Parts: sequence; C-alpha cells; structure tokens
Amino acid sequence: MKSPQLTFGILLTRICKNKMNMTKEEMAAKLHGREMGSEFTREDRVAAKAAGLIAVYGYSDDCVEVDGVSCDERGIAPLVFIRKGLIEQHEDECECKFCCYAQVVTDGKKVKPEYKDGVWRFWADIPHATFDIMDDGALYCRGIVFSLSDCPEVKL
Repeated sequence: MKSPQLTFGILLTRICKNKMNMTKEEMAAKLHGREMGSEFTREDRVAAKAAGLIAVYGYSDDCVEVDGVSCDERGIAPLVFIRKGLIEQHEDECECKFCCYAQVVTDGKKVKPEYKDGVWRFWADIPHATFDIMDDGALYCRGIVFSLSDCPEVKL
C-alpha cells in the first residue's frame, strides 16, 4: 500500500506534467464562472506554478488575492510584478542607499485593483486573460491571469 505522501507526490507529478504548458487563457477559462469562496483549488495552484502563471482576483470588499507562482493577500493598492513575482510592499519614500524599490516600481508591471458598486475589476499593463467570479449567480469579480514571463527581468 502506498503512503499518502507518495500518492500525493504521484498526483502532483501528473498534474505538473499535464499543466506545464497551460496558457493564461486556459487557466482563465478553468476559473471562469466559479463562485466566491471556491475561486482557486490546490490543483489550480500547482498547475499555475508549473506554467508560471499568476491569478489576481478580489475577495471581500477590501482584499485582493494573488495566486499561482506568487501567493499573497493585499489591500486595494496597486500591485507590482517582475519576472520573479510579486514585489513586497515597501515604503515609497525609502531613501536607504541599498534600496532599489523605486527602480523596481518604475520597471515592473502594474495591476490596479478597483472595487466599485460591489464588483472587483483589475486594470493591468501586461497581457492577460480575464475570468468572472460569481456571488449567488451575480458578477462579483472580473479577475485576471497572466504569465510572469511577460514581466520584466529586474536585478534586485
């Protein structure tokens, strides 16, 4: 009898092999129409990581979820991505001589969240595909999926 860890490892390997070439459009189509609270599964996260994809969607009225290669929860402030993933929040006015935050923000790709009239939307300067999250059948969020390979390589 196989151990649970071995079984999970085999499943993970199969998912990765099947999903390494998943496009942002395929991931968005997979997420499209899901209900709030069931937006992203463990299998989705594994597939997104294998394909180098990021999904951004709203949760509650003041929380933005980032899932896939990078996973995080943020507020309504703009998000900045580089090839390595989501940039950590940082003070804009940092003047330390070792900090490159201002340059990363200038060079990185931005995703701006908007929560208006009970619906989340995201504006991005990066190629992306969209998907809708529903709340009892009504549109709650128009999320986006994009590839980190479309983000700039920035030396930190």
